Amino acid sequence: MILPTGPIMKEDIESLIRNGIRESRHIDYKSQLPKLDNKNKAEFLADVASFANAVGGYLLYGVIERGGVPKEAV
Repeated sequence: MILPTGPIMKEDIESLIRNGIRESRHIDYKSQLPKLDNKNKAEFLADVASFANAVGGYLLYGVIERGGVPKEAV
């Protein structure tokens, strides 16, 4: 699957799940937004920085994954 160049739409998420597109250098699935404590803020910023310092990518919140494979959108 080629990642969209614009906003991610519901159909894009459904396609990632249907096709079992694993987490990679370009995609990271998160089931929920982090809590606003220092530990979670630091992890969030590390995730964002890793994409920013590489080739870019998507942090997709609201997607449950198992073993790096998306299973469900919540």
